[in-house]
Amino acid sequence: MSNLPARRRFWLGSRRSNSVRNELAAWEVVRIAPLVTRYLKYSNLTWPGFVERVRAGHLKLLIKPDYSTVVGLEVFDGAVHVTMYAGTLADLPTCDKAIVNEARALGLERITSRGRPGWRRVLAPFGYKPQGDELVKVVKNGIQ
Repeated sequence: MSNLPARRRFWLGSRRSNSVRNELAAWEVVRIAPLVTRYLKYSNLTWPGFVERVRAGHLKLLIKPDYSTVVGLEVFDGAVHVTMYAGTLADLPTCDKAIVNEARALGLERITSRGRPGWRRVLAPFGYKPQGDELVKVVKNGIQ
């Protein structure tokens, strides 16, 4: 597993997209906690573990300015792995653009995600294809 660069969080779909800080402020942590902990019930990650992964730079968060969407990006196995902690299907086009841009910025050509079977149908229009138990999108040389 590799660390992400110092940029750990950025805004989705906002003029503030260049506004990046290394740490989440305490009030921001409180704001996203209920959204993320709902997801964590179904994973083997705890809230303290989640916060530590963000602080250590292993997990980068994409957060919508109104805090309704929280997406996590981690780099491992030569790919950007995506976890949608909170959000709606309406947020997917904006999220996908940000995720592709981040993969390109990191020089990576694969984006992966996991989810229930319904996600295959939802993510197919964005170029994700099933490979084993993952959904994979290949991004090469600026082409999706």
